[in-house]
Amino acid sequence: MAKFGKCLVVSRHKLLPAQEEDVKAVCGEVVQVPELPTEQKALVEAISPYEAVIGTLPITLIAQVLQAKKTFIMFSMKSLGTFQSQEEVKSLEQKYPGRVAILPGKPGEPTRATLYQGLALVQKIEIVTTPLTQYPE
Repeated sequence: MAKFGKCLVVSRHKLLPAQEEDVKAVCGEVVQVPELPTEQKALVEAISPYEAVIGTLPITLIAQVLQAKKTFIMFSMKSLGTFQSQEEVKSLEQKYPGRVAILPGKPGEPTRATLYQGLALVQKIEIVTTPLTQYPE
């Protein structure tokens, strides 16, 4: 049984087979959009019908989702490095079926590959700062 009723998946790309399986396992209903609005009011309105938001987003957007009292789940991805030949990339796809995202470079540049490792629930974001420059009051 799904843990969340209705989920919003934010991704410009077609999900990997393993990502699709995982999302379907944790969500009763899934809607996918390519991006979220960045203005707070529009963002809150866009995510209001959903119990959870799933994706790989900038930390500022993740913080806004959490501030809106929505669950945020991220696609946990690990870099596999860069590769010059398609044979190397194909061997990765065979080693990790349905879990490798290929990010082709410009002509003559290496191809980057990432490995999908699963879904991760983001419970909180804590930002700790150290002043690099500071002015007196």
